[in-house]
Amino acid sequence: MGEVGIMLDFVESEPHRDYLAALVYTGMRAGEASALRVSDVDLAHGVINVRRSFSPAGGGKVREQTPKSHKERTVPLPSALRPVIVRRLQGRGRNELVFTGPNGGRLNTSNVRRAVDWDALRAQLDRPDLRIHDLRHTLATLLFDAGAAANDVQAILGHSSMQVTEKYTKARADAALRANGALDKLMGMEK
Repeated sequence: MGEVGIMLDFVESEPHRDYLAALVYTGMRAGEASALRVSDVDLAHGVINVRRSFSPAGGGKVREQTPKSHKERTVPLPSALRPVIVRRLQGRGRNELVFTGPNGGRLNTSNVRRAVDWDALRAQLDRPDLRIHDLRHTLATLLFDAGAAANDVQAILGHSSMQVTEKYTKARADAALRANGALDKLMGMEK
């Protein structure tokens, strides 16, 4: 969680910080978060319904389509993100975008990287290879560290196969150690 806090503290611009926080805490793809509409947010149940995505269509145009998996899915709206989302929804109609730039335009990875000085952020984190897409991996790792089941992580991230889910996180590397601990506890042989 330390790198997440450093990243969010580094980004001063509210719309861009809000957008990056949503990517980290929901695991949405950048195009999915960009296409998120007010009606997709269910505050009463603490979830976000991922129904669409924006993707480049050539010539500077954007195409709205279904998510990459071609299936809608539901992602959590954790307490850390809730105030951001509530603020973003205020005064917006149900069909308006939740995340927009400072002047109301669509956000995309290019304009976010420029606005937040992505290279400086990478240097601050000592992560020269960090991509915006990697923020999805952060959520996968956080979920695994919190004890989430692999099939739940797969559903939240919208992966078509379990192999993809497990490839995206290094949290599985200590599975044998955790399993040993669980077995020792079960057998009354805790150390």
